Amino acid sequence: KYRIWAAYFITDKWVEGFILLVIFLSCVLLAVDNPASTDEHRQHAIDSAEVFVTVVFTIEVVLKIIAFGFVRNAGSYLRDSWNAVDFAVTCVSILNLLL
Repeated sequence: KYRIWAAYFITDKWVEGFILLVIFLSCVLLAVDNPASTDEHRQHAIDSAEVFVTVVFTIEVVLKIIAFGFVRNAGSYLRDSWNAVDFAVTCVSILNLLL
């Protein structure tokens, strides 16, 4: 039941479009982030946006794992190379937030 809902939700064209928009936002954040910046308000806005992006990507990973399985079956989440990249990037992003 949950797997069917997760598969339906995560493959919806609007959800996929939203994820692409968040990927674009993530790229913009990488371009504008300046660790040497002294503008605290700007850095706070960037840090908050990075938390948002990480949360969205984490939700995407979790829903895809629920929908397709993790690694064991054919067609599972980590059997797709792009998903493996997404998983690695999301794990690094989570670690970055925790450290």
